Amino acid sequence: MDGIKKGSKRTLSHYAMNTGLIAPNLFNSLLLLTGQIIGKMKTNGELQYKIQRGGGIDEDTGDNIKVESIFSNPIPCQIIKNTRNNKGRYINGAFTIQSYEILIESQEFNANCVKIINDRGRELGVFTIQDIEYLDTVGRVKISV
Repeated sequence: MDGIKKGSKRTLSHYAMNTGLIAPNLFNSLLLLTGQIIGKMKTNGELQYKIQRGGGIDEDTGDNIKVESIFSNPIPCQIIKNTRNNKGRYINGAFTIQSYEILIESQEFNANCVKIINDRGRELGVFTIQDIEYLDTVGRVKISV
């Protein structure tokens, strides 16, 4: 591999394909798996998931201990709007129907509820999670709300 610059994807790709050592599809797959093509994810907001703590019964008094809900530290994310409909009406007001897909960097994620905040600091809402999908090939987690 004389003459190939260290870290050069184009030259290495050209060499690999022209010598027949690695098929082009396999080479691109290897780059994806090692994160060399993926790079840093573009973000346009952040999410916070709900953490519940406390609860149970006080051993001294036998009283119930109230469950306390707080939100986690912000996690950078990419927010993709699926639907947003402001036309819902009822007798004394209106409502909005909305759903989003959220991408975060690959990590273990297990939550029931998230708060979504866009990159301008506007809270888009608190949502129940409908689905969590691990996209291992691209190193992301897709959350549907």
